[in-house]
Amino acid sequence: MAYSKEKQQQLMTSLINIGSLAGTNTTGTADGVEGLGMGLEQNKCNEEAKAVRDGLFKVAIIGTFASGKSTVINALVGSKILPESALPSTAILTYIQYGTDEDHVDVYMADEILEDGSVRTGECRYMNVADFQEEYRYTLADQRQFEETGIIDRFAIVKYAVMYCSKPLMEGGVSIIDSPGLEDKKVATELALKIAQEAQAIIYVVTQKGFANPDKQYITSTFHNCPNNVFFLLNKFDLVRIEEREEAKGKLKLDLKPIFTNEKGVFDEELYNRRVFGISALRALDARRGMTYDYETEEERPLSADECKRKYELSNFAPFEAELEEFLTTDKKCVVQYDNCFSRMASTYRNAKAQIDDYIRAYESQIQMDENQKAEYAKIIDDIRQHITLTEKTVDNCSLRIQNKIADVLNGCANTIGNSWEQDMVVLAGKIDVGTLSYMWTGIKQMNPLASKESKKADIEKFTGKFITAVSDYFVEKVEEYLNENMEVIYKEVESCQKQLNTSLDGIETLFEGLSGKITQGGGTPIAESDKNWLQIIISAYLGDISKMINGATGGKTSWVEFLKKTIFNTVWQFVLLSLVDGGLGFLLALAIEYLQGRSDKNDNVKKILSKSKNDIVKTIRQQTSEIRNSLNEKIAVGINEKKVEICEDMRLKLRDEQNKMETINATLSNHNFNLNAEKERFDTILSAIYGEANKAYVVVYGKEITLHQFENL
Repeated sequence: MAYSKEKQQQLMTSLINIGSLAGTNTTGTADGVEGLGMGLEQNKCNEEAKAVRDGLFKVAIIGTFASGKSTVINALVGSKILPESALPSTAILTYIQYGTDEDHVDVYMADEILEDGSVRTGECRYMNVADFQEEYRYTLADQRQFEETGIIDRFAIVKYAVMYCSKPLMEGGVSIIDSPGLEDKKVATELALKIAQEAQAIIYVVTQKGFANPDKQYITSTFHNCPNNVFFLLNKFDLVRIEEREEAKGKLKLDLKPIFTNEKGVFDEELYNRRVFGISALRALDARRGMTYDYETEEERPLSADECKRKYELSNFAPFEAELEEFLTTDKKCVVQYDNCFSRMASTYRNAKAQIDDYIRAYESQIQMDENQKAEYAKIIDDIRQHITLTEKTVDNCSLRIQNKIADVLNGCANTIGNSWEQDMVVLAGKIDVGTLSYMWTGIKQMNPLASKESKKADIEKFTGKFITAVSDYFVEKVEEYLNENMEVIYKEVESCQKQLNTSLDGIETLFEGLSGKITQGGGTPIAESDKNWLQIIISAYLGDISKMINGATGGKTSWVEFLKKTIFNTVWQFVLLSLVDGGLGFLLALAIEYLQGRSDKNDNVKKILSKSKNDIVKTIRQQTSEIRNSLNEKIAVGINEKKVEICEDMRLKLRDEQNKMETINATLSNHNFNLNAEKERFDTILSAIYGEANKAYVVVYGKEITLHQFENL
């Protein structure tokens, strides 16, 4: 199978050895031959090896609180790595990766946005598992705070945590992303974005009761048009009466029908049967552990081999695991993960070859700098340092520029609604046939303390359906019209910033070429491969359509408008719907519309009501869009800052490599015992060993050798 321990281990070993040959060769590869001193290349190879160790194949588990996500994970792993509780037990985003120190948790705190718009990187805290579970255990007090405010402060300052597990599944290169419950909409949206960028498979868990409203809303807006990488698990299915299971399956199928219906409106029955399962994660976990909790004795007891086999059969976990494995072993994304490793190896080989060419050119030409040349060399080094610092400031400035443009667009959305409110209400009045008396009667019925929430909602829909539809359509049209007209402002700002940053980075690259040419007459090795549209990609990641990204799209410009329309409309519409239930704005609008329909000549009252309703809704829109703006801009600032740190650290490491190269060449040319032929043999040994390591990994992963020509051109 694709994710085997052997493949993972060989990829890690080859990457580390190749990086060592390019760098300091601390691994003793190729009989301990001295490395080339390329710290940047060694760092890149080690990062890729770490990515392999942490998990080539990421499986994200999502669902509502208490749906059994932790039990599903424990069943997959085969032990109780995560706590299980009647209360929600996972309150922060948690990565479970391979590692032998299973009593070790790394907790990464959230980055802090400072007043000047810059970002302070959050610290990483080391904790043992017991302390981690105690500190971040979800309590009743947390539940009360969440119900009152929609956020839990002590969890909000944590970006994510990493736990370690040495079980066979994890050894094969799989890492699991455990998520907080989807009741927290902010976390749910951010998680979807993260999954879109990272996870190969998504497992959505609900209880035997099926999908609650939060689940339905989330999956409808997030997954559609038959996503191949999403699995749905109806957990605790063994608790459903046998005679009711077919009915439960039918309800589940009805709920998921929109998800597995393609763009042509055709339901994909075959894909549905391979992605939807009724399971018992607890029975599967018991079978894997060989232990179960005896409720009569209130203690754990061992299971016999026959009991384990029977429990596992009844859990229906095997068909789900088989489909998950099939997906991970055949999906093209898995091949991409492997290809990334070999691309890094090939890039290191090419850069090592360029470095060697520089050394040989310098040695054969006996190039040594005089004092003037040394002064020029020192000046270029100083210029590079200054340009790197300037680039950091330029990135920060561009980040603020983009944030301000997003703020302008979102603020303008509220203004455009406010500016034409009275005229729009006149048009709206012609589309609605709802009288004040029926609306007020509905409001009175809402006051009935004995009425259920479902009954109140049904009354609202019955008596004010046309009213709600018309107001809803109004907001959609206004938001869509405004964003279509103004999103180009953000496009142009991003393009302008990207051009400015690329110019700055190209300037540094030119300085590096000049630096290398001073001593070797060559072009030197490149800094690192970098996408010229990286800023565009970052912005798209946070303004892109989530469902398209999960389905493998790039999240480009075309989806920004759709995402912002959805975000703004949902926020405003939630406010309007709440106002309808409680009176407030909905009551004002109903009165205003009745006056405008000609049922009253109280023009002064009409003006007052329209003014009041406009002020209320514009104020609310501004408040809500302010929250949207702050959330988007915070994510964009952090994303751009992470890329800035990565690029500038690479450039500083490259500068150090160039200085080391100069010192090595000068020291070598001053050594009267230097043997160029012996040095060329060392270089040949290094290149041969790099190719040998890559070919060894290629044989293990793909079952065939790769020629040197093929490798060089990866």
